[in-house]
Amino acid sequence: MRRYNRELPVPMTETEKVEKGEVLAKLELEVADAEAEIANVKATAKHDLKILSDTVGGKINSIRRLAREVESGEEFRTVAVQERLSENSSEVETVRTDTGEVVDIRAAAEEDRQASFGELIDETLGKVADETEAAEALEEQDEAAEVTEEDVAASKDLEEVDAEFSDEDDTKGGEVSA
Repeated sequence: MRRYNRELPVPMTETEKVEKGEVLAKLELEVADAEAEIANVKATAKHDLKILSDTVGGKINSIRRLAREVESGEEFRTVAVQERLSENSSEVETVRTDTGEVVDIRAAAEEDRQASFGELIDETLGKVADETEAAEALEEQDEAAEVTEEDVAASKDLEEVDAEFSDEDDTKGGEVSA
């Protein structure tokens, strides 16, 4: 008949049990470390996926915004605007300062009317100040341009001297002596 080896249960010695226990403990620690690493990788991957997803989402939003801008031929930019009270003081108009276009209208509140009145006073005072400065400047010009009595007397003296020379020239028969 034939002879061969086969796996069969064999009782272990106490030393073999201790050695196998140590290997078991070591394997359990390695499994715990591997599971922790898996959790870290998952967390990192989840974070990386979120970043990538946000990046893709942001790019998609940019693509949509650019497509709308190209289609409409317009884009949103920061533009200086000014609020003004309507002529009947019932509405506040928001007006672009670059084009004068009214971009928004809302009902005027009492504060708007008071602010408009204050601005009107400031504007009027500014105009009065400007007009006062202009009047003072004109007055200074007039003073500088004023002809004094001395200037008139000196002018008359020059006219008399010119007339005398002119008379002498006429009496000499038009000859000019050197």
